Amino acid sequence: MGDARGLCAMMEPGGGGGEGPAAAAEQRQRPSLAEVVNPMQVLDLEGESVAGHLLEQQTNCDDSGSGIGKMGKLTKKVAMEKEEHGGGTAAGKEENQPPLKKQQQVGKVKKRFPDFGPELTWEEKAVSVLDIVRRYQLTEYDPKLKEFTPTRVCFCFFNMAFFDIDKESKIRPGSPIHTISKFGMLEGSVNVIAIKVTESDSGYPISIFGTVLARDKLDYRCVYLFRRDRDHPQLITSPEDTLTLTGPKRGLATKGSMYFEFNLKIKGDGATDKDFSKGFIEHDAVAYEKPLKTLELESFMSTVAFIYTPVPYAVQATLAVNFLEGLSNFTGTVSAWTTGNVENEIILYDSRVEGTETTVRNDGHVTLTRNIVAVVFKHKLVLKVCVFEGGSEVACFKFVLGHCDEECTRKKGPYVLQVKVRWTGIIAQYNRKMWERIGRFGNILW
Repeated sequence: MGDARGLCAMMEPGGGGGEGPAAAAEQRQRPSLAEVVNPMQVLDLEGESVAGHLLEQQTNCDDSGSGIGKMGKLTKKVAMEKEEHGGGTAAGKEENQPPLKKQQQVGKVKKRFPDFGPELTWEEKAVSVLDIVRRYQLTEYDPKLKEFTPTRVCFCFFNMAFFDIDKESKIRPGSPIHTISKFGMLEGSVNVIAIKVTESDSGYPISIFGTVLARDKLDYRCVYLFRRDRDHPQLITSPEDTLTLTGPKRGLATKGSMYFEFNLKIKGDGATDKDFSKGFIEHDAVAYEKPLKTLELESFMSTVAFIYTPVPYAVQATLAVNFLEGLSNFTGTVSAWTTGNVENEIILYDSRVEGTETTVRNDGHVTLTRNIVAVVFKHKLVLKVCVFEGGSEVACFKFVLGHCDEECTRKKGPYVLQVKVRWTGIIAQYNRKMWERIGRFGNILW
């Protein structure tokens, strides 16, 4: 609220808060808008030659160093010529007077004011000002770019006056795949492959914490991809290291734009931390051409690469992995890809990453780091599960799962592995409470 009061103070005439006597003096010396833009000097020029003649009269200074006197003489001359032709102030005389010559029309005054339509109501003005305040609060100075820039998503075509930018998305999975009659209803999606710190102004190793999240058209709320607090940072030792992703928790959906927002910090000594990467990047679902895309965010103390694959007409595969026999702690990896994109693996579990839950529950359930994969509706999902002992691979399971496959069990040596898949469509689920209308503003994001 302090920022809002300060902004409102600056908007008031003569405002500016505590800028001091210097600002007041500058305000007194600065000409008013009416003095700079005088409507009586807005002339209706007809023809370049006349315009050039008028400009010459205004700019060529006399001996006193000013062209204003000549301009005044020109205006006076035009007025005298109007009187000679029967002009005057009476309306009747103006109707009977002959057409003015081109030189006479130079002095004809027209007041031009833009038509902004009906004046805004108090509620509409309040909504407009609150939107400005919100965008002001989301802007910071980036020392790497040497400019002020938005560090959170600022939607250009929406009013953000009342939008809770930190609220997490609560959208649930879509309808089961067998209930969808037309696949044209499916939205596009993405699979995030990796996030890498390709450049660090602090060098390596570094301990990173913070958030990376996505926003899609379903509700524009936060869908977290990476989230670690200060007490549990991730150690990055080289540009090839990737952030350990823990999301998304649902399939992302868009046929237009999707946004990825970064707020990463470096854990410092004591309570001193540094902003490492802040800002957002945009995925345009219409513009992609290649099966693998990389977007980069250069900000504050780093350059971060965001690597992902677009998925048109997507269905969501929600995975569960259970070791029914043979393991109490799972040391190994789980990865996935699709039959239409075999080169880009998605890491769902890696026991070698610090902080990974390796304990197998009593029912055999393995806690996957990620369990959502977007699949093109015409393709199949490939799942690979590898078991390690003593640093060596001792068993590897591979499943090729279609939309009709919901459960599959395999046995290899002492291990019995069960995989379950729930297939749902990624469909636009518009929230009717997402938009509000106040007066003429119907694009208020709620």
